[in-house]
Amino acid sequence: MCTEKGQIPGVYIFKTLNPNIKDKERNVKIVQDLMDWPTDFDVRRASISSFGYGGTNAHVIVESIDSLYPWYEHGEPKAVVKYDYANVDQPLLKVAGDYHLPDLAYTLNCRRSKLAVRGYTVAVPGQEATAFSPYRFSCGSKLGEAGGDQSAIIDLFGSWGIELALTVGHSRGEIAAAYAAGRISGPETILAAYFHGYAVAWAAPVSAMLAVGLGGDEVADYVSEEVAEGVTVACENLPSSVTLSGSSDDIAVVNEILDEIKFISYWCDNLRNRALFNSAMQMLGSSEKYADVNALLEIGPYAALGSPVKQICSANGFEISYVASLTRGADSATALLKMVGEMYNRGLDMNFEYVNSMKTLAPSPTAVTYNKKRNAPHYLPDLPPYQCNYETVYWNQPRTMKELRDFKHPCHDILGHRIFGLSNNVFTWKNMLPRRDMSWFEDHTFGSDVVFPAAGHLSLAIEALLQQLDLEPENADCVEFRDIDIQKALTIPENDDGIEVHTRLEALAGGDWYKFSVESVSNDPWTVHSTGKIQKQLHQQVPGKRWSRSLRRVGFSYGSNFQSMGNVRTNGRDRIAAAGVTVQTKCISIDHESRNIVHPSTIDGCLHVVIAAIHKGLHKEMPWGVVPFEAGEMVVKFPAAGDLNAQGAFKLVKYDAAVPAQLSEPKSRQPYRQIVWEPASIGEEALVTKPEDNANVVFDKIVVDDASGSMLASSSVESYDLIKKALTSGKPVVWVTRGVNQGDSVAGGIPQGSLRVVRSEHVSARIALVDADLQVPLEQLASLVQHQLSSVETKDSGEDVEFWLTEDSKVLVPCIHQNENLNILFHREQPYQSVVASPDEPLKGKIVENETLFETQPSPQQLAPGEVDILVSHAELSKDDLSPHNASEKARFVIGTVVRIGEGVDTSLNGGTVAAYTKAPFTTRLVTKTFAQINADELAAATASTLPHLCKAIDAVLHAANAKAGDHVLPQPAAKTFQDAVSRLGQNFDFRVSEP
Repeated sequence: MCTEKGQIPGVYIFKTLNPNIKDKERNVKIVQDLMDWPTDFDVRRASISSFGYGGTNAHVIVESIDSLYPWYEHGEPKAVVKYDYANVDQPLLKVAGDYHLPDLAYTLNCRRSKLAVRGYTVAVPGQEATAFSPYRFSCGSKLGEAGGDQSAIIDLFGSWGIELALTVGHSRGEIAAAYAAGRISGPETILAAYFHGYAVAWAAPVSAMLAVGLGGDEVADYVSEEVAEGVTVACENLPSSVTLSGSSDDIAVVNEILDEIKFISYWCDNLRNRALFNSAMQMLGSSEKYADVNALLEIGPYAALGSPVKQICSANGFEISYVASLTRGADSATALLKMVGEMYNRGLDMNFEYVNSMKTLAPSPTAVTYNKKRNAPHYLPDLPPYQCNYETVYWNQPRTMKELRDFKHPCHDILGHRIFGLSNNVFTWKNMLPRRDMSWFEDHTFGSDVVFPAAGHLSLAIEALLQQLDLEPENADCVEFRDIDIQKALTIPENDDGIEVHTRLEALAGGDWYKFSVESVSNDPWTVHSTGKIQKQLHQQVPGKRWSRSLRRVGFSYGSNFQSMGNVRTNGRDRIAAAGVTVQTKCISIDHESRNIVHPSTIDGCLHVVIAAIHKGLHKEMPWGVVPFEAGEMVVKFPAAGDLNAQGAFKLVKYDAAVPAQLSEPKSRQPYRQIVWEPASIGEEALVTKPEDNANVVFDKIVVDDASGSMLASSSVESYDLIKKALTSGKPVVWVTRGVNQGDSVAGGIPQGSLRVVRSEHVSARIALVDADLQVPLEQLASLVQHQLSSVETKDSGEDVEFWLTEDSKVLVPCIHQNENLNILFHREQPYQSVVASPDEPLKGKIVENETLFETQPSPQQLAPGEVDILVSHAELSKDDLSPHNASEKARFVIGTVVRIGEGVDTSLNGGTVAAYTKAPFTTRLVTKTFAQINADELAAATASTLPHLCKAIDAVLHAANAKAGDHVLPQPAAKTFQDAVSRLGQNFDFRVSEP
């Protein structure tokens, strides 16, 4: 920064110089205040040293930027041409500042595409605009060394690759125009200009020049006869502007001097007669020979001809643009580069590498010699490409051709090629099967006939499915077949043409299944050889680490040794899963571990795959984990050396202990339940223990003896408060009753319901209820009570908390079962029939006598273009939606799976999860054109269905009520989903929510 700004800052908080430093003798100066950089040196260079106590030192030299940029002015940006910015979009502009400017200019100008080159012309100012004349006349003593400014610019343009199509000169500028056209050499240009000026300076009479706003023919009307002979038109600038010159008194002297010089006749006439610039411009604009000339470039010290050229073009309707090479009062280098840019924008191509060159063009005694390789710009390969706009589509092609172009699979040997232009629901492949193309055909014969193998039909179906789903075999994992029917053998004839075979694949509604058929045609009749169903079995893939996080969420925290499960593949519908499990024989974190034929972590990884299968691969919706307790049969094969990289699979057929009842097959409604007492899993040794063996002192444990059953029925306020305090203390409590389940104590049944309420409202309460028949000895009852005092747990622990000790010494616990008799009676008395509905069957719900009923609806007909058929799984409902007399007209939010698609809809949507709005949300099937696709891997359907209520909660609580952290929110009674959304907002935004 110091070398760039040309200033040196002072040393901060400097007070006294060390006397050992000889600053004056060593010519050292300590800068205390901001000072300008010394101007005695050509280059600003600073030496920086850093020395450490241990002998470490560092030294660096910082040099001004002039060594890289000879034209650089400190504090001002370097003028560099880079004009491809007109063709780029925002991505390139955002990163342009990250690159070295010369490298950026070189890459854009020299390594990117250019526009077409266009013709142009050059106009040079004459003697009427002699800005450089004083300088040229002062160089008379060094005429051999001096170069003309205009000829120098012409040479510079030539090095830049600017080729002239035509030259036009104004007055004395015709000399430079002749040089630009190659008619005269550089020395001849200097001599002609010199002697032209010499003649004007020494041989011309004293005269005057006057520019008037009149045309050449109009001047005579304004010049009197007395001076008409001494005044002539020197230059036709414009159709309405000329320059007059001359004197009648000295005309004879001028003639004598011109006769003595004997100069070239043309230049004599040029000096004495009028400059026909206007005529030349009119000829240029009107001549068909120069019709391709569309730009004029003026070479001179400033834009002297800008106004005349523009007026001539405007008056005559010429479509010729004008560009000046230099501008008065502006930096010459910047002006020339702006000129290059203007010409580039008009279609001129040039050598930008020379335009932006940083090396000096001519050596001089004061010039600094720079490293040529160091100054060379570099190509930037990582610049963003040009951003094209594809919004306007110019390509128009038939649907058949579009499908053909988009289809990337080549013709298959036995499946053939896809037939395009057919329905989006049925896909067909066609092929000719001659014997000569497939040599293995003849290896499968029956008698004298070559028969296409039955396994080949399955191969055709597999390849057709993979092409339709655009899958590679390594990503397909496996496929599943159903209902395979080989109806008739496919015989391949012995001729050159073979037989024409068609393989059809039809998507079935409501899932991932496809129906396939293999047909052939020969001599007109069509023959169906095989049919069946096929689906890709496991099409959803989730990383094993994501399953580990989900298991951790439900309480299973596995370390690195037990995270051996790889990618888990499921279909999201069936309880089947596949995954790669790393086979380990030792722990990776222990050295010298004992031998393990199969490490426990490997076996546990296989059980993790079972957990994934139980939850159908839906790791986000997994509500709980699974711990296996029993195994009817297990076979463990010890891995050999060649088995470590092998793959295998097993299919889970039945796992009743791990699958809860709500995940079993759907049944008709069973509203009535009953309590059935079943034996508890308590060892018999706990019931035969003698009292004296258990005569231990019990502390902090409570036994409530309610054998009479009157403790709650007739308790006082004081005793009831003591009972509440004991029950809610969190200490183990055993409440004992007698004869309740026998039916001998009606009042004793009160504690059963009361204690259930206490356990529900106080989750930390540890209360067990023991009821004993009247015939049970006290010793047995005491033994059971003592056992329960040592093991009683809370309600949510999953342990039993109610027990019945029968007179035959059995301990029973209550279980809830279906009351089959009442449920059968319930269905007999209903005015409707209860059946298990098929998931694919269209249903519509309604309210009848306070009961929610579903009626079957006709299946949707043929879909219109752009429509999809959605199997609804989640819907936003209100009471108005269920009332047949007060149906709501408000659109409701639904989530479902696409089971059918109409023409024009992307086939990848089939089987995908979508969201839509409908005015009939209480239906299981919806046909619509308006929907939005949902990524089921990122957002579960159950979570997406809560979005409307979440949006309402955000609008009501955060926007309207402006609730903040620490506030107390009391929502009014509303739908449970809305209340749940408000509660979740309170958890995230730290405000308290009370239930209404």
